[in-house]
Amino acid sequence: MKFFNYLFIITFVTIFFGLLSGCKSCDVNKSLSKVTTAIPFSIVKSYNQKWISGVQGGGSGEDLYLEINQISEGVQLKKLYFRNKITEVKKSKESIYVGHFKTNEIRFVEDNARQNEVINLSPSEFPFQLKDNEGVLSYQYGHKIYYHKIANIIEKEVMLYPIY
Repeated sequence: MKFFNYLFIITFVTIFFGLLSGCKSCDVNKSLSKVTTAIPFSIVKSYNQKWISGVQGGGSGEDLYLEINQISEGVQLKKLYFRNKITEVKKSKESIYVGHFKTNEIRFVEDNARQNEVINLSPSEFPFQLKDNEGVLSYQYGHKIYYHKIANIIEKEVMLYPIY
């Protein structure tokens, strides 16, 4: 009977430490694979430009532009992460993609009484630690989402839209 007790304890400890080390290696692999360096396209140029509307209530924001060439078939550009904000990637021109980041963004939310109220967006937990001139582009290739860090983003002069 003592033999079975020892066998049970040894088996339990072995399984416990095996699971524990397996979870640790998953964490390490996840953080290492989060940002990729080899990408199925070429970023030729990247720059951002702040803008201010010329009309009251028109708002302000910042746009991040990417000139991208040689995109492999099956690649879908998804999101841009820049200065603690996240937005969708949109195609602007033939090889120009842009992310629009609005400042002081507001949204309408329905509460339980079905009345609309205006609230400020709460800042979500930003998944990357980036410098002021760095961003991250997420893209889907096949069935997986990948992340590519963009460094040395050039900041252009503020665009002041005229008042009409």
